[in-house]
Amino acid sequence: MISSPIVVHRPSITGGRRVALHRQGRDEFLGLAHSDHDLAMFLESAGVADPVAIHAADPSAETLRVTAR
Repeated sequence: MISSPIVVHRPSITGGRRVALHRQGRDEFLGLAHSDHDLAMFLESAGVADPVAIHAADPSAETLRVTAR
């Protein structure tokens, strides 16, 4: 099974967090998360098994790095 890193960037000046999946040597923009629900949906669509638990582990983190399957 190949894993792809996902980066959830710190909030932008508009408040949204850019969510990107790095696969096949390039970043694929998954969306701009404006809420925890948005972030959970992007992580789930990328194949993260329990996106709520990952975000709950450190909701104050400026940048989150997780791995999709």
